[in-house]
Amino acid sequence: MVPIALLLAAVATAVSSTAASPFNWQPCADSHDVRAQCGWLTVPLDHLDPANPATIDIAVRLYRTSGHSKGTIVLNPGGPGGSGLSLAQPTFATLTGGEHDLLGFDPRGVGLSRPVMCTQSSYTGIAEANERSQKPIPFERGSSETSFERYLLSYELLAKRCHKYDGREYLPYLSTAFVARDMDLIRAALGEHVFLGLTYVNMFPHRVGRVVIDSVLDPALYLGPTPELMSTSLADTEKPFEGFCAYCEEAGPAHCPLADTSPPLRPYLASRLRAFFDQLSDHPMVVPAGDDWTVVTSKALRETMFNLIISPSRWPQLATLLHSYMNGTASTPARATSCTSDKAVYDAGSTAWAVYVANEADNSHTLASSWEDHLKKSQQVSPLFGGSWYVPALPVKYWRTKVVERYAGPWNTPLRAPVLILNNEFDPETPLSSAQAVAASMGPTNGVLVTRDGYGHFTAGHPSRCLHQIVTQFFHNGSLPPPNTNCPVDGNPFVILDRAFHHAKQAMEVLADARAATPSPHQATYDAPTTEETTT
Repeated sequence: MVPIALLLAAVATAVSSTAASPFNWQPCADSHDVRAQCGWLTVPLDHLDPANPATIDIAVRLYRTSGHSKGTIVLNPGGPGGSGLSLAQPTFATLTGGEHDLLGFDPRGVGLSRPVMCTQSSYTGIAEANERSQKPIPFERGSSETSFERYLLSYELLAKRCHKYDGREYLPYLSTAFVARDMDLIRAALGEHVFLGLTYVNMFPHRVGRVVIDSVLDPALYLGPTPELMSTSLADTEKPFEGFCAYCEEAGPAHCPLADTSPPLRPYLASRLRAFFDQLSDHPMVVPAGDDWTVVTSKALRETMFNLIISPSRWPQLATLLHSYMNGTASTPARATSCTSDKAVYDAGSTAWAVYVANEADNSHTLASSWEDHLKKSQQVSPLFGGSWYVPALPVKYWRTKVVERYAGPWNTPLRAPVLILNNEFDPETPLSSAQAVAASMGPTNGVLVTRDGYGHFTAGHPSRCLHQIVTQFFHNGSLPPPNTNCPVDGNPFVILDRAFHHAKQAMEVLADARAATPSPHQATYDAPTTEETTT
């Protein structure tokens, strides 16, 4: 899915742990850390109809700072459709300066907050998702599928199942506008007057505190025709791959196993990897999977590569993985041979993202031919990743639900305080042009854009002392740098071993776990480890 950003928003009051708390805080079942607490906040299903008694329980997780708290930073995972519970943990406390408590939550329709049900059960959902992921994408090298219309059938089925199992009772209430209203109730329950997020700050401008939006998508794209959204957001998707190869060759074989000192020209590794993926398209590979075997295709390995290449802190792991495939020593985790639990929480996967996009986008004038045309365009713009990036949006073509509330602007509402907008120069999911468009639409008094001179999605993925100081100072005292400040990164990702890089790697692993809990559309079924805006 196209992540719309990671949102971090500070409120000025520390969270109370009294028994009367509306969150009903309890120890988290997955943690022995006394600073971590989990709970729920009950919110209306329909914020616009007070006569409707239906409610949803929003799952929340709190991580308390070890010292005196200056308030709470609420983290919205973005996506839309990302799980945010795991974001409330020590690594993010370090990245934000360590002076605030952290609160993460699962937005409605995601994870533990009444997930979207587009299937009969967890078992059928997993089986159906695996079936879709195994289908070869039309127009790609080595694909046995030549009919786009035939390929569409499984996504038409998914849309029909969404309408059957969640239909009018739930789907119309899944929108970023309603998530913003949920967040406003979280703000109120925390006992503070100000809060967070691009949709939020424009809907509730008088309640804006210190907000950071990290890796942001232009809402004009998100709210427009979906085929154009998918192909346009690929503008910089191949550049992190080129950066990965260049940094690897610069580091040399002592730090990157893919590096080769014999070729005189740096682009050699990129060409060699592209040739390997072409070969794998023609001849898939059989590799060990536990005590069994499995077939690995070029498509599956490229999807896995994408989910690692979005974070430079994980590039050493990616290099080791690709090297194992290229030298014939690769293996994959054992496949599940039975249901792990009949009480397993249903995993909506990338379906929640598709539901939010379908509910928000305007496809009223989208030609039927546009869906095929923009798939081909996506594959041309990004031969490595374009097809897998595009196809999770296909259920939108068959969407019939009308959302109760859709916020479509304005985006330049005067705010109590300007927000800090962060974006990498070469972001594979939310290109810099989107962040620039957001900053321009908000205006200089509402938003300040800071870029990081590097690769990846989310600025935490490659340490930059310059950027870290800007973020921590912003949360500490509200100070902002000059607009369009550009921060350098702190060295080669294959060589950096300092504490900052360790924290960056931990942060991106947490984000990857969140993606695994709610897989991105381009995530392989067996891969290693995406968002409305992130506000801090």
